[in-house]
Amino acid sequence: MAMRSEAVPLPVRPDIVRGLEGFPLVPVLILAGIAFVAIFAEVLAPYDAEVGSLAHRFGTLNLDDLNWHETEYHEWKAYANSKVATLSHALELNRRLREHGCNIIALAAHPGVANTEVYRTREALIRQTAFRKWYVTQMKKIVPSAAMAARSVIHAAVANDARGGEYYGPTGIFELGGAPGTARINPIAKNVELSARLWTASEHLSGVSYLSAHDVGPHTASPVAEVVNGAHRL
Repeated sequence: MAMRSEAVPLPVRPDIVRGLEGFPLVPVLILAGIAFVAIFAEVLAPYDAEVGSLAHRFGTLNLDDLNWHETEYHEWKAYANSKVATLSHALELNRRLREHGCNIIALAAHPGVANTEVYRTREALIRQTAFRKWYVTQMKKIVPSAAMAARSVIHAAVANDARGGEYYGPTGIFELGGAPGTARINPIAKNVELSARLWTASEHLSGVSYLSAHDVGPHTASPVAEVVNGAHRL
């Protein structure tokens, strides 16, 4: 199963847009749990592939203000931070699955850049100067199609040689496009201590808890927790 959180930078805080409280990673945590239910029901293959972004290289993890309530909101910084968090979650999830003896693997991938409807719709919202129009026209000539960009994500989700804890992406210049291969990871996402703290913070924000270090069985009434916390017994 391939999962993606917010796909484009949002001009205002996500909770303002949706009327909901929550860091962009929270839906990923919940969806991962739901995916495990389907996996154990043999509906899905035992892969959890989370979709990252090149933008994660410029992100950080501010665990004291994940929702940007105290920090001045900046859409691109928030987007980059959310992608660091997504990758951090994927790596931490894979570690916890190994610790619980599960046969599921968690990994991540990014598509590089792609000429998609999302990009075109966003472009329509930007003031179109003469230079901007020229720039967009030139970029269309070199930006991969959605189908080509999807190859790395598909590879992570279904390839026999995909490995848990890995990050895949295009292997061309700057990882913008090209055949799938291993991709560079922001060192922040590889920080085991930060990843564990982020997991705990996400559990608190979402109200969903599973694969926690102290788990000896399900400790919420949700089907997600009941199935995933008991995964090592299935």
